[in-house]
Amino acid sequence: MKSKQILALVAVGATLYHLAALSRDAERWANNARRVRANPTPENLIGLLLASGILLADLRSI
Repeated sequence: MKSKQILALVAVGATLYHLAALSRDAERWANNARRVRANPTPENLIGLLLASGILLADLRSI
């Protein structure tokens, strides 16, 4: 394989990895949002804020 093909495969692999992480973290965010809606305690709000930050970081990495 040529080096350009290898770099393209690495780029595709990295993008797929980031999309999988984004999907996982979006699900985690949705679970935290449901938890806050059902029981808006400070602990649940902090969990939602942390999940939001992680989700934004995942979006920026793509």
